[in-house]
Amino acid sequence: MSEIVHKYRVLIVASHPVQYAAPLFRLMAKHPQLDIQVAYCSLQGVKAGFDAGFGIEVAWDIPLLDGYPWVEVENNSPKPKLGSFFGLINLELWKLISKDNFDAVIVYTGYSYFSFWIAAVATKLTGKKFLFSTDSSGIEPRKKKGGKLG
Repeated sequence: MSEIVHKYRVLIVASHPVQYAAPLFRLMAKHPQLDIQVAYCSLQGVKAGFDAGFGIEVAWDIPLLDGYPWVEVENNSPKPKLGSFFGLINLELWKLISKDNFDAVIVYTGYSYFSFWIAAVATKLTGKKFLFSTDSSGIEPRKKKGGKLG
């Protein structure tokens, strides 16, 4: 007789697919106690788009969406773009978080988009666990006014 293993349903909210996160999501999808779904606020990176960090148009030439379940959440921003707080306004996140039976929501890479605040409030109001993750490697503020250290 095999033991029944409880699987934790986890929603991961990410701004867009990136080459260093896909392997992590693939590993999480294979974990016997996790049932994950990644909700992308944009598919930039898979689809070509201007990347302010690189200063050029980028479309990765490696598979970023294989090996784990994902969904693209419609972006309702009047001026959709990465790198702008109001560039990602994914209102459908509210419905996804409040209607689906997730145990926890992980916001991956930040507080810097309106969509991540939608996810945080929806998670809090539905009583689910909220985890915040970032890929930042420094604590210096982006602008020398307040920010991370303030």
